[in-house]
Amino acid sequence: MRAKFIEGIAYFRPDLKIDPFVFEELSIHPEKFTLDVKRYMKHILQYAVMAGIFLFVCLMLMLAIVKT
Repeated sequence: MRAKFIEGIAYFRPDLKIDPFVFEELSIHPEKFTLDVKRYMKHILQYAVMAGIFLFVCLMLMLAIVKT
């Protein structure tokens, strides 16, 4: 849905330039305006790893506080 919105902007308002960061952040292929699944899954994996590390640190802090 976001890809079609960006495609509409590019089609109906060619005078507006779309920042490449938008394509990268939304995992949209800049020429085809389709979802880039490989890049999307990479983002999901990065967020999952960060969440896992955060939860691990929180768990260790909780155990350290409860133990004392």
